Amino acid sequence: MNIELNQDAMQQLRDNRDNTQWIENIISWIAQTDKYGIRIFQVIVKNELELSKWHNEISAAIAVDVQSKLITKIEKWNLYLIFECREPISISLRSEIEQDKYSTRKMVWDSLSQEEIDSKKYIENRLFDLKIKTEDLNFEEILETETLHDKIKRTNVDLYNALTRGKEDLDVEVALYMGGNDNGKKD
Repeated sequence: MNIELNQDAMQQLRDNRDNTQWIENIISWIAQTDKYGIRIFQVIVKNELELSKWHNEISAAIAVDVQSKLITKIEKWNLYLIFECREPISISLRSEIEQDKYSTRKMVWDSLSQEEIDSKKYIENRLFDLKIKTEDLNFEEILETETLHDKIKRTNVDLYNALTRGKEDLDVEVALYMGGNDNGKKD
């Protein structure tokens, strides 16, 4: 998915004079699908102190100045706020920010190179491209070490026994699991 600069959102943020302290640190992007736009706000901070100082204010400004003006629900809930920093950020601050569900989905990307911070492609890949490297995995070895039956037997002997005995026992096991009795009926 390609992202492009979102001048409209930037203008909405610039129009609010309360945002002047940090407005130069933010870039607004949009990924346009056939039916809606996904808005991404990239905030580049120097260090943890700057991030700690501004993250709540920036989140609130995006909610008031941009999100509140969106029409469709899907657009209102598809906003990403990404804080990028070249320095490491503490786990406690990262967790505080990323667990905050107010207005946007928040991410903290730290220890980045300047090239990563400057790259639109880096954001696209990290947000939208799921690539799993399988060349390093030895599937035969994984399958040889433990079968699915072995794993079920190790974690739930009753389920394993029901699976190996046949359909009637499986029905009873499911009924008991769902809160019924051994004849498959609710108590």
